[in-house]
Order: sequence, then C-alpha cells, then structure tokens
Amino acid sequence: MSCLVLGAERCEVRTLVVDDDPDVRLVCRVALTSFGHEVLTARDGEEGLATALRERPDMIVLDIMMPRKDGLSLLRDLRADESVREIPVVLLSALAASTDQLRGYEAGADGYLTKPFSPDDLNGAISHLASMSSEERVQHRNEMRENYKRWAPAKARAPGVSA
Repeated sequence: MSCLVLGAERCEVRTLVVDDDPDVRLVCRVALTSFGHEVLTARDGEEGLATALRERPDMIVLDIMMPRKDGLSLLRDLRADESVREIPVVLLSALAASTDQLRGYEAGADGYLTKPFSPDDLNGAISHLASMSSEERVQHRNEMRENYKRWAPAKARAPGVSA
C-alpha cells in the first residue's frame, strides 16, 4: 500500500469492491478512482473470493447481503486463507444495527460503513486502515469487536457471544 503520509488526500490503494448492486460498484469505482485508487470489482461473494485470490488487492470493500456467497461468509473464507488473510476489509452494508456491526467485526472486518455512505467516508476508512500495520489493524478490530459487544443487546448477539 502506498499511503505514505497520514492524512494525505490521495491514498493510492488497489481496492477490490464486492457488491451485487451495479450502482454501488459504480459509485465506489468513480469515487475511489478520483482519490487515486486502482479499483477492481466483483458482483458477488464467489466472484469476490476468486478475484481476491487471483489479484491480491491491497484492500477489500465488501457488501454483506449478496447472492451465491454472502459477505460474512466471504470474509470468513478470506481470514481462513493464509494467502489473503492480512488484506484489510471494510464492510459496506445497509445493515446498520450494532448487532450487525458486531457480527462483522467477529467475522474479521477491519472497518464497517453503512449505506448510504459518502465517498469521503469510504476513502477515509480505506486510507486509515492502509496507514496501519497488520498488528495495528488486528488490535483495532479487537477493540471494535469488544466495543460492539458492550453496545449490542445481549439477546440479539450470536449464540455463545457474551459481553
């Protein structure tokens, strides 16, 4: 990744956007390209996994609700594969409840944005994660997961998850 200056407006990151909505893919492509990113796209989780394994992007932006393979399943597959497990992943979803965000962080997300989103927020999340080391991202992910465990209603958590 080439985010050499923290807070730089342009952060050239090779980003894979996985979303079943062509309009979201287009908005992400146009926005991220304008910020200097190279953008790859995939239409669903299965195509996203194949593209991630083949292309090894610097960052992945991932929808949750998709056909063939949902985003959380794809994220778990990415975290289980040693060749791509260190790629930062930002979930971009219409699921906005704290319990949904907890599930995202539990699956291995490094960031979570809700739709509708602003291009600046998306670029900011990518730039922030790109500026972190792998160890810092894991620490951030763990902190976010613990925060959402406190915020999510206990009855809505996944089985076996306690505060």
